[in-house]
Amino acid sequence: AGGSYTIPAGYHNGSGKVTANSLASQTSATATVADIASGKTAWVNGTKITGNGANTTININDHTETSVTLEEDKSIIIVYARYAQSHWTTSNTITYPTISIEGEYDKEISFKDYDSWWIDENDYYRKNGMIVKAFTNVKAGTKINVTGSTSSHILY
Repeated sequence: AGGSYTIPAGYHNGSGKVTANSLASQTSATATVADIASGKTAWVNGTKITGNGANTTININDHTETSVTLEEDKSIIIVYARYAQSHWTTSNTITYPTISIEGEYDKEISFKDYDSWWIDENDYYRKNGMIVKAFTNVKAGTKINVTGSTSSHILY
C-alpha cells in the first residue's frame, strides 16, 4: 500500500506504472483503542492499533430445563416458551405457558412471537405459538421458571 512499481519495457509501451493508494486512505476509520476489545487489532487511518476496550463477547448457555437459578449476574436473559394445543370442541380458549422470575432484575420485555389457529382435517381446533420474555441486569440467585410449555429455552 502506498507504493508504486514501474513495469519494465517489453510488457507495454514503456510508460506503464502501477500505483496503490496509501494505507491511511484505504483504512479510514474512527475507532480508538477503547472501542476495540482488549487484545484485538485493527487498522485505523494507516496505523495498526491494539484494543484495550471491554470484551463484549456473549457466550450463550441454552438451558432446556423448566427452571434455572443463576449462579452469577447476567446482563440479559432471554426465555421462550412454545405452546401447541388442540381442542375437540369449537372452544377457542387456550392456556398459555407462563414465564416467571423470582429475584432481582432491572427490566422485563415481553411479547408473543406468533399465535395461530387453524382447523385440521378432523375439524379439531389447533393453536400454536411462542411467548418470549427478556430480562436485563439479572442478579445471581435469581430463579427463572417456565410452566405449561411444550418446549422452552432459557438463554444467557
